[in-house]
Amino acid sequence: MKALSARWPLLVVVVAAALIAWIVLSDGDGDAEPTTTTAPATTTSMAEETTTTTLSADFAPEFEPGRCRFDPPPGRDVECGWVAVPENRSDPDNNRVIRLHVAIFRSDAVFPESDPIVYLSGGPGSEELETIGFAFEDAFAPFLENRDFIMFDQRGVGYSEPALACPEVLAVSLDMLDDDISDEEAFERQLVAYEECRDSLLAAGVDLAAYTTAENAADVADLRIALGYEEWNLLGISYGTRLALTVLRDHPEGIRSVVLDSAYPPQVDGIAEAPANARRAFDVLFDSCAADAACAAAYPEIEDTLWEQVDRLNESPVLLPIVYFDGRRFDALVNGDALAGVVFQALYSAEVIPLLPQLITDVAAADYLDLATLVSNFVSISEFVSFGMHTSVQCREDVAFADPATVAAAVAAEPQVGQIFAEDSSFGTYAFDLCEAWGTPAAGPIEDEAVSSDIPTLVLAGEFDPITPPEWGREAAATLSASSFFEFPGLGHATSVADECPQRMVLDFIDDPGAVPDGSC
Repeated sequence: MKALSARWPLLVVVVAAALIAWIVLSDGDGDAEPTTTTAPATTTSMAEETTTTTLSADFAPEFEPGRCRFDPPPGRDVECGWVAVPENRSDPDNNRVIRLHVAIFRSDAVFPESDPIVYLSGGPGSEELETIGFAFEDAFAPFLENRDFIMFDQRGVGYSEPALACPEVLAVSLDMLDDDISDEEAFERQLVAYEECRDSLLAAGVDLAAYTTAENAADVADLRIALGYEEWNLLGISYGTRLALTVLRDHPEGIRSVVLDSAYPPQVDGIAEAPANARRAFDVLFDSCAADAACAAAYPEIEDTLWEQVDRLNESPVLLPIVYFDGRRFDALVNGDALAGVVFQALYSAEVIPLLPQLITDVAAADYLDLATLVSNFVSISEFVSFGMHTSVQCREDVAFADPATVAAAVAAEPQVGQIFAEDSSFGTYAFDLCEAWGTPAAGPIEDEAVSSDIPTLVLAGEFDPITPPEWGREAAATLSASSFFEFPGLGHATSVADECPQRMVLDFIDDPGAVPDGSC
């Protein structure tokens, strides 16, 4: 049986948390349906509409104003455009130029500060500009208080050109939603799709080895120059924290302050540590319920109930109707491992975490309405991921430093949650086969080492975060001499866009990076 959890991306992405915020769970009357919204225009394959050119002898990064490829939020003053950058700065034979799509959101202040905030999104491969319609006002608008806020699609992502979207991978993932097939067969179908995408990218002249965090960091440095800022402030979330750390390491000039939210530092073994990190977050969920009198009274055996339902659904999966973002309807075969995957993904979101005990109880009563709603949203996350960019970075900078035997042992050590990762092509043992087929070279050892810096840095972590645990934040802060670390109870992934308390602390810190922000909230 192929678990549904293997058919949506277990990515280190902030868009997952943003999408979950759209969920409206039923009130138990049985009449609610999964909440849907109209998807933005689908990102084209990279072979379409790519406008790469070649480097000139006097190349310098410049901002070219242009139309926003997304619909700006109503009432917001947004300037969009493009910044051309070299595709591969380390290859003297590669003189191609690629283009980054950039959006500058103007501050609400009458006289804003001259040092803006630039947002470094998660993933790798998260298509942030495409999600602005439903994510900006709640997640990012508060950062306009005193400064402009800059967003861009990273190289190979979303509206930037070329986009390594890999529509072949998305198509096969959706096609397998209701298939009762083995893990091996499902992975083989995914692998064929990845190989088709790889071949298409190579035929179009894309240098897959150029889509790296180091090149991404050089893009950030060029972007600051192109936009004409003397200084700015970095806000990285999830994979964006690894990008921010790489900017600190390689291009510290012009960086006034840094916020690392849900840190993913390069020295951690993200693949081998994933099962234990998930188990930690599940235990926090169970322990938090037990420590809360009302929760403990209402759900006294919630841990046992969950694992009983995982076993039951692994024996007898259910076929649930789900709704995709563009309105298409699918049937999804959900087994027990998929249920565990749903709880894992839900632990990203502070809004959904309090609802999980009731969700588990409903599943035990064969009430799957809210489960179908969550599955609809999690499957829809795939719409906002450039799989080619994700794979190039993941293979080069994570899988390359991982050991297959260690990963297999880590999965086996967590039999209740390990299967979530065992069947995922980015985190489990299948990742090694995928990366061999993808063909990008391993990164140098520096991409597996801690980053040191004395630039003021604020490090944030959520207690429930299942993918970038608080300990990773502490590890990142340990080599940053001017850093402060805060862990937020009750929150999951991407704390700064999930709650007013960390958001206020971020704003206060950027106003005065030399002072430790007040964490009393």
